[in-house]
Amino acid sequence: MSEAARNSWQYKAITWAKGNQSQVGALVVAMCGRITNPPCFNPCGLKIKEDGRVLALAKKNPGDPWAVECVYLAVEDMVSAFRSMADILQDRASNLPFDPITDADREDMFNELRMFIFNDERARKDANIK
Repeated sequence: MSEAARNSWQYKAITWAKGNQSQVGALVVAMCGRITNPPCFNPCGLKIKEDGRVLALAKKNPGDPWAVECVYLAVEDMVSAFRSMADILQDRASNLPFDPITDADREDMFNELRMFIFNDERARKDANIK
């Protein structure tokens, strides 16, 4: 792996979250376009329902078909999980085996998360379309 790849926020987030061993780690792996051994999320993206639930295609076990799973009960929960991860990755006192991420890395992480959402039904709920 190149030095640039090891310095990326993606590598640092996956390393900290232990890859697919945590929900946020499995989402970061999927955001990078990767599919790991289950449990994992499909890299096709996330869907936000009208009520704010965050859905993804997931596999629990090898050989299982992809199935829709509620990843977070509210968008705010997802944002909070990513903020917590970013706070830890930026904290110099976290004793991480790599340099902290920068403010630009943090901004890029949230931009990638926004782009990973392929459908947000809340937008249609508020629209007055006739």
